[in-house]
Amino acid sequence: MSAPLCWFFLDSDIPSARFLDETEKAQAIERLKANQTGTGSNEFKWAQIWEMFYDPKSFLWMAMALCLNVGASVSNAYGPTLIKGLGFDIYVTALLNMPFGLLQFVCILAASYAVQKWKFKSGVLAVFVVPVIVGLVVLYTQGTASSHKQGAQLVGYYML
Repeated sequence: MSAPLCWFFLDSDIPSARFLDETEKAQAIERLKANQTGTGSNEFKWAQIWEMFYDPKSFLWMAMALCLNVGASVSNAYGPTLIKGLGFDIYVTALLNMPFGLLQFVCILAASYAVQKWKFKSGVLAVFVVPVIVGLVVLYTQGTASSHKQGAQLVGYYML
């Protein structure tokens, strides 16, 4: 829903930015030069594609993102169904799904703060992937719903 608005109202680069005057555009370009970053290029370079395949860090990032998103997609798509499958009625299911949203919000804030403070994205991501994997393992190993497993299954769900 926001993509068309961004495409319509946000400028794609510094020279076409409508909200900057000529002096501010020059200052912004100088700042990019100082950071050794460019204003962008539309040239396709095969060498960059091959470099991605030869860089082990690319595969580590893909693996961590996959581990994180598999767990998150399960909970976002099937969360209420999972909780209802634990034997709760629809009202308790709605109530038990509320803390999950709060946990997501707190984790996003904590991860953002940690990355800003320690400037170590991959380490922070690795730390935040661990509870997701543990939550998936707990849900997988607990099997079908029974009254004495509800607590463990709910903790596993919240860890996602």
